[in-house]
Amino acid sequence: MSLLTDSRFQRLRRGDHVCAIHADPNDQIGGIAEYFKAGLAHGERCIYIVGDRLREDIQARLAAVGVDVGAALDSGSLELKIKSETYFAGGDFNPDSMLDYLQANEVAALSAGYSGLRVSGEMTWALDSNPGCDRLIDYEARLNDYLPGSRVLGLCQYHWPRFSSDVLRGVLRTHPIVVVDQSACLNPYFEPPALMAAVSAHGEQVDRMLKQLLATRQNELELEARIRERDEFLTAAWQELRTPLHALNLALVATRRGAAFDETSRRNLTRADRQVERLNRLIAAVLDALSIREDRLEWNVGTLELKQLAQVTAAYFEQEAAHLGYTMHVSGESVWGNWDAERIGQVLHNLLSNAVKFGAGKPIEVSVGVRDGFAELTVTDHGVGIDAAELPYLFDHFGRPSSTGHLPGMGLGLWIVRKLVSAMRGTIQVKSELGEGTRFIVRLPRNDSVAPVPEESPRR
Repeated sequence: MSLLTDSRFQRLRRGDHVCAIHADPNDQIGGIAEYFKAGLAHGERCIYIVGDRLREDIQARLAAVGVDVGAALDSGSLELKIKSETYFAGGDFNPDSMLDYLQANEVAALSAGYSGLRVSGEMTWALDSNPGCDRLIDYEARLNDYLPGSRVLGLCQYHWPRFSSDVLRGVLRTHPIVVVDQSACLNPYFEPPALMAAVSAHGEQVDRMLKQLLATRQNELELEARIRERDEFLTAAWQELRTPLHALNLALVATRRGAAFDETSRRNLTRADRQVERLNRLIAAVLDALSIREDRLEWNVGTLELKQLAQVTAAYFEQEAAHLGYTMHVSGESVWGNWDAERIGQVLHNLLSNAVKFGAGKPIEVSVGVRDGFAELTVTDHGVGIDAAELPYLFDHFGRPSSTGHLPGMGLGLWIVRKLVSAMRGTIQVKSELGEGTRFIVRLPRNDSVAPVPEESPRR
């Protein structure tokens, strides 16, 4: 996930107290630039308290996301400050003085017509040996009394490798929202100000932790129930769609048999047949995806000859091949094994459908053989190919490579293939180069019985 697209980061509002904990400062600065860009767009005065980062770098990053830095600095809507002007303005660090500084700037911003104040500080100043630096966590805790209800949004930046575990533990206890690994997270370890201030709060902390665990589990159960209801509804809805499609298909068959047609009518009927078949395949893919998610696939394992099944599946595409002008060839040796014919057929069908989409009308080759005791099935096209950077994500849910342009389908086919192959204790690889085509290699054990083993079966 990118911090720039994180919905919770985009919804930060005045009164929020946020910390960003990052291992690499360069990973964070793009999000911080967007943070200030949003503040300027919302009519807020923005203050960036610079630490190790150079002012020029901050200005360049802000300019890169579309901020007119010169105009913002000239107008006073953006200020770049250093620690001697803020945290150490009195020579040492004093939380009271810093809170007074924020409050004074909030009042000044509102008096000047701004909608609020947006602040972010690099907290590396606390690594100095200056007097008062040991009061950092006290200051963070007191911000939780000041910020809620104010017109100030504060984001504290911590460079993970440079702060001790004790300090970071305190940081996690004092921030309701934490940005980590490019994600803005509600913080279950946050402790309210009253609890932080308690002299002997261990009992209250344990009580709160247990309640938090129960509340989290209750939320999980409610979410699981909603997902289950959604999936049941979708399954029923998609199943219901099959009835009118079946009736339409019968009507098309009856129409084709009952009368003579001119060439235009024949083409229209063929086009209608293809669209009905496409809808049937789409419904089947969605129902398969729902069944896999819920671990509800049925398996019927028996002795099967793989090359013959490949030939039957390839023959299914003959009409489409003639229409699109490509050829499909099945080669290899006779390979027997214990598999579910329907599930192997789904794997082959989805891989061939993918080859047809990516193949650009060029020949498609299916090969069956044995290697190292495993059955090996390869499907090769010589079409547009897939960018190497997108190959690791090709089997993701709704994975659709952007390098291939707009192609039909929902991006479920290869996800289903990976799930089925994994359930059969097999492996699948993909090799591709742009402009050179794509090859999928499926390897399956020949004699093991098959039981479904989804990687992401939901917990109950």
